[in-house]
This record gives sequence, C-alpha cells and structure tokens, in this order.
Amino acid sequence: MYRIIQWATGNVGKASLRAIIDTPDFELVGLYVYSADKAGQDAGDLVDRGKTGVLATNDMDAILALDADCVVFNGLGDTKDPMESEETICRILASGKNVVSTAVSRHIHMDAMTKESRDRLEAACREVGVSFFSSGINPGFTAEALPVAISAVADRIDHIHCIELVDMAHYTSGQIVHEAIGMGKPAETRTPLENDGPVEENAYYTSALLMQDAFGLKFDEVVRSTEKALARSDIEVPWGVIKQGTIAGLRMRLQGILGGKPCFTSDMVWKVTDDVPDDWPTGDSTWLIRIEGDPEINCRFDMESKTGRTVSHVTSMAALNRVRDVIAAEPGVRTRLDFPLSSGGRIAALG
Repeated sequence: MYRIIQWATGNVGKASLRAIIDTPDFELVGLYVYSADKAGQDAGDLVDRGKTGVLATNDMDAILALDADCVVFNGLGDTKDPMESEETICRILASGKNVVSTAVSRHIHMDAMTKESRDRLEAACREVGVSFFSSGINPGFTAEALPVAISAVADRIDHIHCIELVDMAHYTSGQIVHEAIGMGKPAETRTPLENDGPVEENAYYTSALLMQDAFGLKFDEVVRSTEKALARSDIEVPWGVIKQGTIAGLRMRLQGILGGKPCFTSDMVWKVTDDVPDDWPTGDSTWLIRIEGDPEINCRFDMESKTGRTVSHVTSMAALNRVRDVIAAEPGVRTRLDFPLSSGGRIAALG
C-alpha cells in the first residue's frame, strides 16, 4: 500500500484525487488545498466519492508533518508562479516525501532548469533520500513519450511532428484562458507564451531536450514561433465574451533543427473556435504524431474523459501513474527516460 498526499484540487488535482481514492494500492493520507472554503471538507466530497475520513487542510506545516510515501503536486506553476511552486516542492522533498508534479514544465529536464533550480531540487532529494519527477502540463507524454514508443517500428526517420489540439471554448477559468494564455486579448498583445526571453525559457523546450536524449541527438538550434487566429465575431465563453478581432486561437511551434532542417516539431494548437485558418488542424483533446521517413508512420489519439475535462484528466495521470516508479527510484531528480516502459491506470475488473 502506497501512502499518498494530494496537493491542490483544481481541474488537474481533482482528477488525480479521484484516481487516488479509486486505486486499490493507494491510500490517501492527506489533502492540501489553497482555498479556505475547501478546508475542513472530506476529500471524497470534493470529487463525488464516498467519505474518506481525510479532511482537506490549508495548513502547510500540518500536511508536511504527515507520514507519506509520495506527494502528487498539482498546484499552479507555469500559469502562476513557477518559483513559488519550486520552493514548495523543495519543502515537501525536505520533509522526506517523494514528489510527482505537473506544475512546472521546465522541471521535466535538468538542462531546462537554471543551475540554481537544479542544485536546489537535487540537494533537497539527496539530503533525505527521495526522488522528484515532473511530467509537466503538455500533458506530459504526447511530445515526450509517444514518439519514442512509436519509433520502435521505424527505420529511417527524417522528421518527427507532434500536434496537440485543444478546444478551450468550454473552459471556465478566465485566469488560465484569458490571463495566462491570452485568448480575448487584443491582436497586438504579446501573450505570456510569447515572452522575449531565450527559447530555453519556453515551457515546451523540455520536449525538444527529451527528444535529443531519446534519439542520441544534439540539435543545432531550437527555434519557436507563434501564429494567432482572431475572432471573426463575438464568441461567448463561460468566463465572458471574446470580442471580434481579439485572439481566439494560438498555434505555437517549437522546432529542433539539425543540418539546416527541422528534425523535430511540436505544435500546440489551442483555440476557442474552429473558425481558424484553413491550414490549421481542428479537434479537441486530440494528438497527432507523424514520423516522416521510411516507413511513414501516422497516429491519431482522440481522448474523452467521462469524469471531467479530458486534458486535465490525462495530464494528472501522466504524473500519478509514475508514483510507484518514483518511490522505487534512486534519490534525485528523475526524467521520463529514467524509467522503463510500464503500464498505467488500473484494470477495473481487479477492483
């Protein structure tokens, strides 16, 4: 039995909490929440499950004092304050608990972090003999694990192209969709995803680094670009109205260049309408993987959650399904490539 603490109950955190409660060899021993309104409620009541006897708390000292094998950290990181999340994660590690996280995408790979972050996380792990793994919010497998698995049947590889398609028309959080991503902002706005810093600061740079490691490459350079689609009429969304002429879609591209040509491309196509340029692919909770070469390989993954927002559900599982591996791992910061191919989820017939 693995003793688990769930940290945060946003869309991703609720999906994780629900799965922890439902998994036979996981025992929920603690729940940390940021909202005072949730504190004191039974964990099961927050996700439509039966009473668990575990009450949510926003007392960080109390939750850190609990005995647990692993903390599943689903606090806001990339979309709020990555450094605040990192400081909290270090406190959790220092308390003697392993951590799996979705919060900060740069934590996926050591080379994407600053030296200060690498040293801080590594020291926190090794001082008490625990491990840390981040799957990020991409949702942690589409541009990092799927191409590697599919390449097992490839011969010559010319170009790996990964595309993520997400429809945000039904997202309820204006903080995420409007403030963090930029939907509904004026066309000339530089969205938070278009920061002027080096490409290494991009949240999805880690995908390129993992591809380098997996295929034994060293890209000549990694470049990024962003294309915007503007609303052709007013669009009502749960948190407000996206006005005509404001941002209604983003196509964000990251490419690893080798020999003057793209060897790896990762596209994130996020939108609130399908009324986008004709050359944009459309879909929701859909991932396309294409390996150009011989043989040419094309895979399409369509996912639909019955218990919540699909992207949040699969994002949570990319971290939660690594809990057992992280607990068994050698102390330190671990990446996806440190673990062998293993199954995820639980077989319903087994309970």
